[in-house]
Amino acid sequence: MQVSGLFSNIDTAELINSLLAVERKPIKNIEEKKDLLNKKKEIYNDVLNRLKNLKNLASDLSKSSSFNVFNVSYSQSDIVIFNTNSNTIEGKYNITVNNVAKAHTIGSDKQSSSTEALNLNSGTIKINGIDIEISSEDSLTTIRDKINNAQNINVRANIVDNVLRLQSINTGSANQISLVDDNNILIDLGILNNDLTIKNVFLEASDASVTVDGQVITSSSNLISNVFDSGSLEIIKTGSTEIKISKNLASISSKIKSFVDQYNSTIDLIHTKITEKRIYPIKTQSEKYQGLLNGDSMLNNIKSSLNSIIIENVNGLSEDLNELSEIGITKYQYSTTGDNTSMLMGKLKVDDAKLNEALNTNFQGVIDVFTKNYGVENLNPNDYGIAVRLNDYLYNLTKSSDGIFSEKSKSIETEIKMLQDRIDSISKRLELREKALQNKYVNMESAFFSSGNQLNWLQLIISSWR
Repeated sequence: MQVSGLFSNIDTAELINSLLAVERKPIKNIEEKKDLLNKKKEIYNDVLNRLKNLKNLASDLSKSSSFNVFNVSYSQSDIVIFNTNSNTIEGKYNITVNNVAKAHTIGSDKQSSSTEALNLNSGTIKINGIDIEISSEDSLTTIRDKINNAQNINVRANIVDNVLRLQSINTGSANQISLVDDNNILIDLGILNNDLTIKNVFLEASDASVTVDGQVITSSSNLISNVFDSGSLEIIKTGSTEIKISKNLASISSKIKSFVDQYNSTIDLIHTKITEKRIYPIKTQSEKYQGLLNGDSMLNNIKSSLNSIIIENVNGLSEDLNELSEIGITKYQYSTTGDNTSMLMGKLKVDDAKLNEALNTNFQGVIDVFTKNYGVENLNPNDYGIAVRLNDYLYNLTKSSDGIFSEKSKSIETEIKMLQDRIDSISKRLELREKALQNKYVNMESAFFSSGNQLNWLQLIISSWR
C-alpha cells in the first residue's frame, strides 16, 4: 500500500523508509558476516584442493611400480613395439620377426550385384559350427548381414567389388575358418570347389614366428604377452631389430620434482593465509578478505605436520639414504643476506645434480626412501617411506566423509544457515512493521481528510449566517 500524504503534506512513504532503514542495519551486518564465512569456506576449499593434489602425487610415489618407467629404443623402429610392465628390467634383445600372424581370409566368386537375389538353393550352411539359414531370395548383402548378426561365429563378412569376403576375427592357424555345405550353396557362390575345398583364399591363416636372441617363439597373435615376463611384444612386420630397455631416470626425476613443487605450493598458500594481517580501515573489497585466517589453528597444525613428515628419517634404511636430504631435497636454510621467506614457510628445494646422482648410483635406495613398508599396516609413522606416510596423513585429512576439512565445511554451513535464519526472522518482522506503519499513516491521512471536511462545513454555516 502506498501512502501519498495528499492531505497532511507529509511524505509518509519516505518517512516509513527512513524509519525502517534504521531497523534494517542488523541485516546488513549479518550479511557481512555471511560473506566473510563464505570467503573462509572458499579459502579452505583452495587449501583442500592443493592438499588433494599433493596426496595424489604422494600416492603415486608411495608405490614401487611407479618407479618402473623405462625408455625403449630400437635399431629398426618399425619391426616391433615392446610394451613394458611392472616387472620390466633393464636389458636388450635381438629380435627377428620371421612371420607375421595373419587372419584367414576367403571369398566368393565375383557376382553381378550385391543386392539382387542370387537364386541359391535354400538350406543351412555352417560357418565355424554356427548355422546360417540361406534362401533363394538372399543377396550378397543379406548373407553378409546374417553372418555378422550370428553369435559366436568368430568371422566377419564384408563385400568388396561384389565379392563376399569372410575373415576370421582372430589370427593364427588355429583360427582357420571351417565350412560345411550340404546344399551346394557355398559351391554356387564360389566359396568352395566341388570337392568342398576352399576356392578363393586371399590370406592363409598363419602364426607369428619370432626369434629372440636365437630362441624361436611362435604365437597365434601378433601381440605376444605370455612369453616375456618383463613386457609384451607387438609385431608389426618381418625384419630384425635390437631393443634396448633402460630406466627413464629423467621421467622419474620429473615426478619427484613435481611432488616437491606441489608441496611448496601447498605450504606457500597455508603460510600466506595464516600470517596475513587484517587491514583497518578497509578501503577495498579485497582488503575486506585479507587476514581472515590469520593464526588459524587448523591450518597451523597442518603446516607443522607437513613440515615434520617431510623431513623425518625413515627407520630401517641405511643411514646414507634414509631421508630426502640424501637425494638432494632439503629445506631452505637461513641467509644473512637474502630473503628468508621460503625458509620460514618450510619450503623445499631440489639439488638436481644430487638427485640425478642418487638415481644413477642407488636407484633402489631412492625407491625405498619414498615407498618403505607400502601396504604394511600398524607400524610407527617413521617406519614408512616419506610418500607412504604423507599419503596416509593426507588421506585422513582430506576424506570427504569425516575429514577435518569436511567437518570444518559443515560447521561453516551451519553457521551460515543460522545467520540466514536471523535475516529471515528480521525481514519478516520488518514486513509486519512496514504494514503497521502504513496503516498508521493511512489513518492519519484519513483524519486529516475528515478534519478538512469538517472545517469546510463550518465555514459554509458561518457564511450562511451573514
